[in-house]
Amino acid sequence: MTPPPPPPPPIEVQGIPLAHEARGEGRPILLVLGWSADRGYMLADLEPVFDEHPGWRRIYLDLPGHGSTPAPEWLSTEAHLLSIVG
Repeated sequence: MTPPPPPPPPIEVQGIPLAHEARGEGRPILLVLGWSADRGYMLADLEPVFDEHPGWRRIYLDLPGHGSTPAPEWLSTEAHLLSIVG
């Protein structure tokens, strides 16, 4: 198995550098993990599934305050979070 490429530089949204990682080719799908984890969990769990179902460009995102994405002090409500990913 070939090791994955290094993650790309963060994408800045509302001044927050969002860490992400893309794998594969095909129809894009955004994978956002829920509470208290980072994209590494989803990579480990979902990549074996996608190995058997090609045709998807998977974009794994670290939400603010998770993984490699910092959380600014102003981000304190679900509405703030949705304004970033929505």
